[in-house]
Amino acid sequence: MADSMRILFINDLLGKDAMGRTPLGVLYLSSALKRAGHAVDLVDTKRFSDITRKIEDFRPDMLLFSVRTTHQGMYAQLNRKIKGVHPDLFSIFGGPHPTFYPQLIHNDEAVDAVCIGEGEEAIVDFMERLEDKGDYHLTPNFWVRRKGHIHKNPVRKLIEDIDTISFPDRDLLDAYPVVRGLPIRNFITSRGCPYNCTYCFNHAYNEIYQGLGKRIRRRSVDNVIAEIEQEQNNNPFQLVQFEDDIFVMQGKWLREFAPKYKKRIGLPFMCNARAELVTEKAVSLIKEAGCVSVCVGVESGDEAVRKELLKRNNTDSVTIECVRLLQHTGIFVLTENILGLPETSIDDDFKTLELNRILKPGFANPSIYQPYPGTDLGWESGQERRGHFPETIRISRISSMQAV
Repeated sequence: MADSMRILFINDLLGKDAMGRTPLGVLYLSSALKRAGHAVDLVDTKRFSDITRKIEDFRPDMLLFSVRTTHQGMYAQLNRKIKGVHPDLFSIFGGPHPTFYPQLIHNDEAVDAVCIGEGEEAIVDFMERLEDKGDYHLTPNFWVRRKGHIHKNPVRKLIEDIDTISFPDRDLLDAYPVVRGLPIRNFITSRGCPYNCTYCFNHAYNEIYQGLGKRIRRRSVDNVIAEIEQEQNNNPFQLVQFEDDIFVMQGKWLREFAPKYKKRIGLPFMCNARAELVTEKAVSLIKEAGCVSVCVGVESGDEAVRKELLKRNNTDSVTIECVRLLQHTGIFVLTENILGLPETSIDDDFKTLELNRILKPGFANPSIYQPYPGTDLGWESGQERRGHFPETIRISRISSMQAV
């Protein structure tokens, strides 16, 4: 193998839309790259002068951007601006937006490659091929621009045993104490979702990886606990947030997790739940472990809209019982709600308001519907048929962080 590559991640850490979130995807990739012997650094997007200074000091071979749809315009413009000063730098767009809309590479000549899907093995493979001057343009999971042609490669199999993935490289955030020093830490215990909600990316993700591995993969309890212990020893914190789309599921894993977490970690934690999976036993287990807050997806207060438009088949009574069980044990409940869905009216939105009035959550988060690439509802909304997603989308325009 040739000399190691120098890779610079450019990520929105301090902007108002970042909301103090730890960029776990970036940190997982950094860990994989460092494990393979590459040099990795990170710079925030807030000041262009900071980016140019970092490029001059670090002298990267490669720029990596982890792109969400809500920020794709900002990253595209920033990449073009950087290329105006450093035209020879190779730039890769990865993350949710390129995964479900890799066609962006056709519309933006400043993007040299896009990474689709799970990236830990793919990015290391790409770097090894590139540094050895090999067939990097044929790397699975990548669409690559080379000599005027876009090479479109299929994805590789999903990583079956996700315990083998290195813990995220949180040391990458050391230069940003306002993020590194937050009292909360984000962790994820699983990958994948079995449901086919039309507004969500998971259905599209499952289609991309059809026949290439299990939809749901969960880390062992001991592996999760070990990561939390390591981070607590390195940089103490006060609150854990599990980012799994569905954390609360009754079963062997949760029965093992609850006592081990309570004994070895003992910190309060927050997580997400799907109403129809919340049982009295599951609530008892997470409460015992230290859960203080659960986010429940309501999405719409109209059962017909949920069932027919969103492909969520839970009834109002199931949601009400879920919230009742959680609140009965003293767990703080947040709800997620989508307003302005296609084919709905203001009356449907008032039904969502009314259901939240019945639920009485501690916090009800309303988001204005935004079609995302790859989702069934995104197709129906017509965005993809026009061949692009507008670069002007910003999360501040589609979400209002205030109680309904």
